[in-house]
Amino acid sequence: MSVSRSILCAAITLVIGAAACGGDPVPPEPELSEQQAIELFGAFRDFQGHVVFARTREPRQRSSTDCLLGGFTQFDRWVDEESAGDTTRVFLHRQTTPFGCRLRIRDIDYALFGSPSVNEQTLVEMVGSSDGLTVSGVVFGALEWAAEGRSAACPIELTLTMEPDRSDEENPRIVGDLSGNLCGYVVTIEVSEPL
Repeated sequence: MSVSRSILCAAITLVIGAAACGGDPVPPEPELSEQQAIELFGAFRDFQGHVVFARTREPRQRSSTDCLLGGFTQFDRWVDEESAGDTTRVFLHRQTTPFGCRLRIRDIDYALFGSPSVNEQTLVEMVGSSDGLTVSGVVFGALEWAAEGRSAACPIELTLTMEPDRSDEENPRIVGDLSGNLCGYVVTIEVSEPL
């Protein structure tokens, strides 16, 4: 083996050894996987669903609630309703702003912050009976999340469509999906609520 080839082999060995045994560690990627993004968004939405607004005729309501593991979340809601003939339309706008709201998903603790907030605009339209019910809307804004020494922004731009499903007569539901962009991924998330 020539001297130059021996030096080249030694140099390669040193580079590989330095990468394997020492040198600067490669930092973990800050982004969530697609599954983690969907689970985080789902947990955040489920948490919102547990917040009960008082049934009043006030067009605007504000409330806040403590999160299970610390921090809190502020909710603002505006409601408009209109009727014409046998058609009723309810417009709902909800703005959700977490302030260090901590949630646990698959044994990972996440802290959520509004970036600046998550907005939901929903139109519930009923023509005649509940068979003529449709729900449509958008979810947009961004969350800032932090977990396990990582953090990043999660932009949200989703479209909601739902309609009644009476295939199970004992448990009728309204079903549909949220589709669009979530944390940099193109997603479709199935959603379902009791009718």
